[in-house]
Amino acid sequence: MPKSSKEKIAEDEQRIIKEIKTHAKDSISSIAEKCGCSRQAVWRTIKRLEENNTIWGYSAIVDDEKLNLKR
Repeated sequence: MPKSSKEKIAEDEQRIIKEIKTHAKDSISSIAEKCGCSRQAVWRTIKRLEENNTIWGYSAIVDDEKLNLKR
């Protein structure tokens, strides 16, 4: 039985979010390849997720110990 388009969109969003969480600096092309989606589909999905505030900002997480900082 084929999935509905809403189910497919939700599934794609989850794959893309997972990939962004682990590899935020990767290019859209790289994310698309890893998720099995087209580059355009990934771009549209990311844009939609940003617009509805599901994702926002991209930041680095710093290891304080490597910078000799104490908490």
